[in-house]
Amino acid sequence: MKMGEDLIADYVIAEVQRYEHENFAKFIGAGLPTTLKYMSPSLCSRLWLELDIVPIVMRPDDEHKDKSFWDVKRVDEQADSMARKCIM
Repeated sequence: MKMGEDLIADYVIAEVQRYEHENFAKFIGAGLPTTLKYMSPSLCSRLWLELDIVPIVMRPDDEHKDKSFWDVKRVDEQADSMARKCIM
């Protein structure tokens, strides 16, 4: 991997663009867990710069809960949780 490359961001941007074009939809916000921010450091800025999507980075669960609780959730449950938190 070359310095400065972010394969996760590349993939997410391409998939969001594809989805928007195929479904005539426009995303205005994206809820992202803090873990993704560290795994893909350029994703937030690229969502904003390239797609006009406001990234909202938040802790997945309350600080009082065990961290492993988030890890055992399926990816669709994680996405649903992030969407609910964005709305709030």
